[in-house]
Amino acid sequence: DVPYNLAITKKGFFAQVISEIQPGTQGLVVNLQRRYGVVKGEVYRNSPKTPLESVKIVAVPNGSSGRPTSVLSNGDGTYQLFLIEDNYIIRPEFLLHRSEPPFVQLQVTEGDTIANVDFILEPQNVQTIAIQRTDQRVLPTISNQEIHCYEAVALDNQNRPVNIGPLEWSVDVSSQAAFMDSAGCLHLNPNFFGDLTIFASVPEVNLQGQLSVEVFAPVDSTTEARLFDDRGLQLEIIKNSVKSPKNLLVSRQPVAPAKKGRAEFFISDSSYVLKPAGLVFNEPVNLYLIPPPNSENQKVHIARWDERNNQWRPIVSTRTGANQVRAPIQETGEYVALAISKPLSLENIRLTPNPFSPYQETDGGQGLKIEFDLSSNTAPNPLFTAKIYNLEGNLVRVLHDQTPFPRGHSIIYWDGTTDSGAMARNGRYIVRFIIEDPIERKEIIKTVVLIK
Repeated sequence: DVPYNLAITKKGFFAQVISEIQPGTQGLVVNLQRRYGVVKGEVYRNSPKTPLESVKIVAVPNGSSGRPTSVLSNGDGTYQLFLIEDNYIIRPEFLLHRSEPPFVQLQVTEGDTIANVDFILEPQNVQTIAIQRTDQRVLPTISNQEIHCYEAVALDNQNRPVNIGPLEWSVDVSSQAAFMDSAGCLHLNPNFFGDLTIFASVPEVNLQGQLSVEVFAPVDSTTEARLFDDRGLQLEIIKNSVKSPKNLLVSRQPVAPAKKGRAEFFISDSSYVLKPAGLVFNEPVNLYLIPPPNSENQKVHIARWDERNNQWRPIVSTRTGANQVRAPIQETGEYVALAISKPLSLENIRLTPNPFSPYQETDGGQGLKIEFDLSSNTAPNPLFTAKIYNLEGNLVRVLHDQTPFPRGHSIIYWDGTTDSGAMARNGRYIVRFIIEDPIERKEIIKTVVLIK
């Protein structure tokens, strides 16, 4: 029952002695002061020698689980690191600069001072940024069921690595399909498949590296999913569509000029190639595509390219909305959305009633109702002219004069008045139609009788 002294020692810390501890003392708290080794040096630029301020000096324990330690250089280029005993790799990190030597490896002992660990830095210009997988594998395709991580290496004009600091990662598809995190890892929607491009950017130098990858969707007999490529294609897979496991891919590509030559088709600019080639589905699957532009008033189909006969084979299709058409398909191959079109024509012209009275209402209009179907496979809005003449050839009324008209069915009216606003006389009149597109011009004549 007498006071006692307590000596405390711990590797890497100064020993401490606590005297006159009373018997029964509990909860004794002791703060130990760590013993450090000191590494000193300087960072500067040659020709002429110029100290560099705010260069980050990093000491990373080599072969142990210790945490990195860093410090910024002072205004005179000097720095000082306090490190516990360990083996370290020490290097400078200064954006767009290269150091000589790149790093220094040394053993730090507690209480020792290591001086003159100097680095010479020189500026570098980034020429290229190369993106590669962190696991160094070269994969032509990747699965949408995994997370894939990438790293970027910046090189100068001598193919030497450049310190570029933090990167900005991105992809050229929507966040619904995929996104890159700040560590360079690609996260994929499990229903996305198709092509995408990964970008690694260095904002400070306005430089960007990119890597194109092809994402596949693994499917088997149990798969039920609506796959999408984020560029207009959807593929509805049902159970037992495939007998054995397959990796489905799709690539979007411009339609070759030789495949756009059919006059009766108005074809989208891009087609979709479903792979693997030659796969026949055990059960039909629904393919969804975006219709060609300006095809609102036309019949739209999905078609498959027939390699043997060198032509598109339309499939019975259904519009499921203004921007989507659906068709059941039996096999992989090249598919496109096309509108059944015709060369420039004005068909199914109907003038009702004939004879007509300008005072008579006709299906919501006044006077003569003029209906027609306008077609063109080279212009979404061919030019349309409709003029009324008397039998002497004098112009009575201009209804339309080179007006861009949508393809498909249209209705216009003549209320029996002249261009001056007066009522035309009773009698027979000539209705002259002219239609034009970039390829040709056509004229159609009809007659009508006006009776007041």
